Amino acid sequence: VDSNVNCNGQPDGVFLSSPYCNVFHRCIFGSRFDFRCARGNNVSYDLWWNQQTNVCDWPCRVQCTNQLFGSTTSTQQVQSESLAFFNNDCRAYPRIF
Repeated sequence: VDSNVNCNGQPDGVFLSSPYCNVFHRCIFGSRFDFRCARGNNVSYDLWWNQQTNVCDWPCRVQCTNQLFGSTTSTQQVQSESLAFFNNDCRAYPRIF
């Protein structure tokens, strides 16, 4: 869990989990909820949270320097599964977008 994201006293909104590219947090009435981006169609990896567009997106379209892959095991717990490096060139991804 990214302990740097504290929703107590914060406005409602969505925040990127700094160490995990595919995990984001939503603050609602001071409570934090953790979410994992869905797996892309016809691929074996999750999409990444795009902080600029506020949607899960292809890794080649997202600026995420840590490139860690996380999974949610509950709404309040996120664990690191593996380190995944992705090509930032979208031409390397399936033509489904």
